[in-house]
Amino acid sequence: MDSDWATIAACASAFAATSALAISLFQMRQSNGQALFSRRLNIWLTTEKLMNVYSENAEHLKPGDGTQLANDLCFLWLTNTTSLQEIGPAISNVLDGEWQLKLHLKLDEIRSQASEARYIFKGNSGLAISCFLDAYQELLFKMYQYQILASKILDMAQEHRLSLEETCAEVYEKGYREELFAAQDALSAAYQELSTRKIRGKIKRQMRLVSTPKDIVDTFLN
Repeated sequence: MDSDWATIAACASAFAATSALAISLFQMRQSNGQALFSRRLNIWLTTEKLMNVYSENAEHLKPGDGTQLANDLCFLWLTNTTSLQEIGPAISNVLDGEWQLKLHLKLDEIRSQASEARYIFKGNSGLAISCFLDAYQELLFKMYQYQILASKILDMAQEHRLSLEETCAEVYEKGYREELFAAQDALSAAYQELSTRKIRGKIKRQMRLVSTPKDIVDTFLN
């Protein structure tokens, strides 16, 4: 009889330990899920805001002939969002070291978010978000570089009494302009890819706190 009670007690103890372990693992999984959701939400909210800003101003970024004198204005439009407004004035202070630092720190932050997106979003959705964020910061950087050149062109034209065309030829403005247009094209392509219903559907499914088996399968197959 004593041995039976001992067996029952041992079984009960083992069951309690197993239950405690299962509860602990469940809670850990929930905690990890919450943390992943928060990271995804932060990246996606930033991305969505930049997509909206780009969509509103895309028509102003079409390639044109000659010196891009509206480059600084376009930069201000693309940074007209809560996450980027602090670097907007950098385009009017291209030779100011303090503004250069602010710009580079913000662009580094976007690059980090682009890298993170590849790992926290599954499948092509992570790649699409990453490509868009990377293309966005790259265009801002090319616009900043071009503005430095544009300022130099205007100063040289005034100092040496040259025409705008002559000054542009002296500093090979065309090459910088082509790099600017290439960055614009890259952002446009990244935006179009990220805007597709297929990609946005994948992102939406991954933004749920609790995923159904169908969500998991669709994320990889659709």
